[in-house]
Amino acid sequence: MNTPDPSTSDSGSLDVRPPVEAPVVVPPANQLDILGILYYVLAALTGLFSLIPIAHVVMGLAMIGGRFEQGSNPPPPMVGWIFLIMGATFILGGLTCAALFAMTGQRLRQRRGYTFAWWSARSAAP
Repeated sequence: MNTPDPSTSDSGSLDVRPPVEAPVVVPPANQLDILGILYYVLAALTGLFSLIPIAHVVMGLAMIGGRFEQGSNPPPPMVGWIFLIMGATFILGGLTCAALFAMTGQRLRQRRGYTFAWWSARSAAP
């Protein structure tokens, strides 16, 4: 019985295929270090952008202090309190998230607190 040789094709020429390269595998320890560094970057950016409402806090303080009384119809102090409270709340929330992201990066690089890292990642996702 004649069995076809797998190294030849129907036309009789050799089937030349490029060698299959093994995929580059990064060790898990290195991946956790990279993920921890990226969490530090996320914490820094979150902290930076959470300070944007400082303008609202300053404007709220100016409204409460009467600095916007330029005409006969100044804004009521309640509007200033709303600006102050909302701005301070957003700043506090953003800095809290930044601190949690920094703690997550630290724990990932120390190879502990995986549940904490999971909850931190879950809370950051929309």
